[in-house]
Amino acid sequence: YITDGEFRMDLAGTHRGTLYGRAVYLAECSSKADEYSEADEEGLCRMLLCRSTLGNVRVEREKHPSAPELEEQCREQYNSVCGDRWAAVGTFREFVLYESSQVYPEYIVYYKRMSQADLLQAIGTISNENDVDGVRKLVPTAARLAQTHPDPQVRYRISLLLGAHAATVVPALTECLRDETALRRRTAAAALGSVADFCSLTCSSLTSTNEDAR
Repeated sequence: YITDGEFRMDLAGTHRGTLYGRAVYLAECSSKADEYSEADEEGLCRMLLCRSTLGNVRVEREKHPSAPELEEQCREQYNSVCGDRWAAVGTFREFVLYESSQVYPEYIVYYKRMSQADLLQAIGTISNENDVDGVRKLVPTAARLAQTHPDPQVRYRISLLLGAHAATVVPALTECLRDETALRRRTAAAALGSVADFCSLTCSSLTSTNEDAR
């Protein structure tokens, strides 16, 4: 296991490709790391949360980079490579290190995947059933996705659903405003603003409809 020793560079590329050469590949987005994780028979996936020393970073934005050239540059004047696939092809940035001593695997993260459809259904179910514990566990996560997911359509759908279940969602988010974690508080505040906007638009629509009826 990597956590029992270190990253073995001789095995680099045996599971997936080596676009930037034989190295340790890290990602800042968990969704990128998830692409390389395989679920076991219980549906559990694993990824490593690592500390790394990037040093002087060579940013590479080419769609088809030259791996030997990058490795040579990292031996002479750079310490790591930022493979900016966001700029090259619109996907994710990767951080590439050619020395295993620059990376420390600090945690093993165990998780289960949940599809967008399952998430939306779960939010609706726990809200309709007034499942207080379920709301407290799921709504903050959903609220964060509504703020940070790269797909605007996904952000819109989740925000719409949170607004539709404001009666159960708002108390959970309000509770998060007292959380010790600043990021959780900011996410909750932003989500409450989105819910308020949704409710305001809904009320405006209802008012307009009533006026038209009169």
